[in-house]
Amino acid sequence: MLKITIALLSVLVACSTAFKYKNCGSNQAIRVNQLSLSPSSIHFPGQLRISGSATINRPINGNLEVKMDLKKKFLFWIKVPCVKGIGSCTHRNICDKLKLISCPAGKQCRCPFSPGTINFDEVVNLPKIPTGLKILAKGSIKVKAMLRENGREIGCVEIETSIK
Repeated sequence: MLKITIALLSVLVACSTAFKYKNCGSNQAIRVNQLSLSPSSIHFPGQLRISGSATINRPINGNLEVKMDLKKKFLFWIKVPCVKGIGSCTHRNICDKLKLISCPAGKQCRCPFSPGTINFDEVVNLPKIPTGLKILAKGSIKVKAMLRENGREIGCVEIETSIK
């Protein structure tokens, strides 16, 4: 599920040469400082390099979940339902899922998280877009990803892009 979440965020952010993002919420424990993508022309399936940094302002101990709200613009913004872990879904037990991925040497990618700056430069393998979700492959998309600890929001980022 975590890889699906990362792939979905990558798809949403990476499908255009220009995108915008912003932190949302106030007094957040984690904030995105910088985000960049390469290449700007994305192919599915394919690879995407995601680089940037985030600041952790206080210890983050666990019981983490990510709530994703995904909207697609047709004539107006329509919320995309959760289908097979893609769309407006809540991904629970993030700390358990982080145990299943390989952690690069010297990188902090396991719970608990200590205060400080996290720099990332990762290559993500983008999946083939499922047949039922191909309608998302073109047009304007908004995603709001909220990180929660023990049910309380501790981080939030909003992304808007136009997929070509």
